[in-house]
Order: sequence, then structure tokens, then C-alpha cells
Amino acid sequence: MLVVDVMQQLIKGKDNGLKTDSQFYETLSGIADLALKDVFLIPVCTLTISGQVENLLKHLFRNCVYLLIISLQPSYYRQGNKIAPIFNKNEVTSILVQDCRGHRRALEVLSDCLKGHDIEKCNLNTLMHDLHFILTNRYHDTIFDFIEYARSISRAILNRLRLNLYRTIPNTNKTPDELVRNRLIRFERINKDGPMGYLIAPYIWFLIFAEISYEQGNPILRDWKFTDYTEQKLFLDLVSSLHHKT
Repeated sequence: MLVVDVMQQLIKGKDNGLKTDSQFYETLSGIADLALKDVFLIPVCTLTISGQVENLLKHLFRNCVYLLIISLQPSYYRQGNKIAPIFNKNEVTSILVQDCRGHRRALEVLSDCLKGHDIEKCNLNTLMHDLHFILTNRYHDTIFDFIEYARSISRAILNRLRLNLYRTIPNTNKTPDELVRNRLIRFERINKDGPMGYLIAPYIWFLIFAEISYEQGNPILRDWKFTDYTEQKLFLDLVSSLHHKT
């Protein structure tokens, strides 16, 4: 197996992957062609990109398989002779971590946002606004590629609409297969090998799509409160206080 990492270093412009004469595309094609030589070889290229695959890589007639990304559990780090969790073990932090639902980038940004903050004293709504702002800014192109479909996507997630992976989502010209390529939203199959399933998204990503949908005047989402972390903290504090008294 031949593994070539950090291929994004060869990308000099946004459309490099669409031009067959670019250094990036020629290198990628050359490495892939090694699999057709006399020596048995499995070439693997890795790169980090943000955006829809079809807008970044030229369409090929070769078979393409988009692998699912599994949800990650918060990691640990070494602190002297001990192994400590990245996130503190308390109810509020657990809610914030769960709302990222295992998305690596969201967890990284949440960790950065929490640094220097006392979770018991800081304004949680402000903290989540910062998280929302950073993620929206970092994934700007990917998110706004689907801005016109935000309402339909939000409806499909909220209503747990049963969808075919390869057929268009109602009121869009996109299939779930195309939508999940940006890795922000996922498709949960009903049967392991079947095409039917549901769109699912971490709460933080759904919040972003819901806000876009709200700006478009979606009546379904107009009266929903998605940033009620301060209220949740007050409720948890009350429950904790009652437990201590009993």
C-alpha cells in the first residue's frame, strides 16, 4: 500500500482539482494509475478540503465510493502521569459535547471556545454564539452551497422524513447522497444495505441550518428556541440543588 498524505499542499487555486493540467490533478491521476501497473499496489491519497466534492474534484468515470465518517468520542490527553479528558465531566459541558454529536471539527472548536472560560460562570448563550460563528465562518462555502435548500433540509430532519438515498429531497434538486458528501449532515439507513433512511445532523449544525431557514421566513421554525443553554443550566442547577437537599 502506498499512502500519500497532505495532498492539499498541491492545491494552488480553488479549481485546481477541476483542471486536468494542474499539478494537483496530474499528481493525483499519476498516483491512481499506479494501481494499473504490473506490480500489485493499493495507492491511497489523503487531503483535507471544505466544500462539495463535485466542486473540487473533476468527475471521473472510475467508481467512486464516499465513506461514512463515524462519530467520535471526546479524546483524552496526558497530564503528567495521568490521562485526563479534554472536556470536564459536568452536566453542562456534557450537553455541549452531545450537541456536537461526534463531529471532529465541532469538538475541536468547542474545546477552543471553552479554554479560559469557567463553565459555571460564563454566559452559555454567548459561548454557543461564538461556536456557531466560528463553524459558520470555517465552513462558509459548504454551508451556503445549500442555503436555498435550508428550509427543506430542516423540515426533513425535524419531521424525520423517510428518504431514498438516491432520489431528490422534496422541494430540492439534491439527493441525500449528494447532501451528505459535505460531512455536515449524515444519512441513517433503515436497513444496512437498503437505500431508505433519514437525514440526521448534530444539534450545532441543525442550529445553523435552522437559522438560515428562519431568515427565509420558515413558519415551522419561527417560534423555536435553539439557544436555550442558559435556561438548561438553571434547570440543571435546580435539579442538582434538590439532589443535595435529599
